[in-house]
Amino acid sequence: MLLGAGLPVGVWLISWLGRVWISPLLVVVVSILAGGLFFLVPDLSLREKARNRRRELRHQISAYLDLVSLHLSGGKGMERALADSAAQGKAWGFVELQRALRQAHLANEPPWTAIEKLGQDLGSTELEELAAWLYLAGTSGSRVRSSLHTKARGLRERALNESETQAQQATERMSLPVVLMFSGFLGLIGYPAIAALVSA
Repeated sequence: MLLGAGLPVGVWLISWLGRVWISPLLVVVVSILAGGLFFLVPDLSLREKARNRRRELRHQISAYLDLVSLHLSGGKGMERALADSAAQGKAWGFVELQRALRQAHLANEPPWTAIEKLGQDLGSTELEELAAWLYLAGTSGSRVRSSLHTKARGLRERALNESETQAQQATERMSLPVVLMFSGFLGLIGYPAIAALVSA
């Protein structure tokens, strides 16, 4: 923010040294606008990065659930299947899950509490839903493997829908520059004819 506000002042000082007059009011207005822009741009960039990380996490949770289902079908217990599945991935979501499950094991807590806390920390509703589902599976003995497959498929479909929506938005955003470029091209072609008509 200070860089954005100080940049116009620096330009004004350089122009003053070069004996070019710039209105101080213009410098103040540009400083305020540049400071506001430099204040907002990092925040918007950070929000976009957070959205991308949550999208990546959704893909990783889907793969994680498939791995858990495979481990369960191999005869492992729930806690072992959760820990072994997290250990098989190298992506950051798997690493976070592995760390959370290890801490829960050392604290002698059930794994769903660690996953729920991780979901709250990362702002992931998918992890919180997974923790609630694991709690039900662990306490009431509900069917596990088929539910895991269903949940993983639902996450994949949701990610696919989001990707399609983003592709459509990107296409719409690209149409405006094309229209502006075409309008400029038409203006460039038509300018000599219009100038000839006006001067005649």
